Amino acid sequence: MALTALTLVTLGLAGTAGAVTYSGGSVTTGANAVAGGTDTVSGSGFTPGGTVTVTLGAEVLGTVVVASDGTFALTYTVPSTCGNYTITATDGTQTQTTTLTVACAATTSGALPFTGNNSSLPLAQIGAGLLAAGAVIALTVRKRQHAAVKVDA
Repeated sequence: MALTALTLVTLGLAGTAGAVTYSGGSVTTGANAVAGGTDTVSGSGFTPGGTVTVTLGAEVLGTVVVASDGTFALTYTVPSTCGNYTITATDGTQTQTTTLTVACAATTSGALPFTGNNSSLPLAQIGAGLLAAGAVIALTVRKRQHAAVKVDA
């Protein structure tokens, strides 16, 4: 099968759309596909009134009737596993493909464990207590020194 006017436009960034164009038609996926979420694949350049079957790898995502302007759109569930997938749209005479990139979600191991006190009140109380004890000691020493000076005089 010979294909003419093959133009390939693919954005290689994670979660971005890609498109492949054959003889004026194309098929695209939405940008930023989220694993397990929904996305829409759309196409143009198909025979108006015809039926397009859309597959993701070997899995049939669905069939849709082509609009009078040669376009179609089909909402599907994005695979829950990250990676690159091939989406194919065919009406029996024309086949167009695009690459769907599903980015891996950042994994979290849960909340950090509690490792301390989030209140500075006990520290303030200890500081005030030490300050008071220091003042008492200073006053006691001063009184003794004062009393010693009076006895000597």
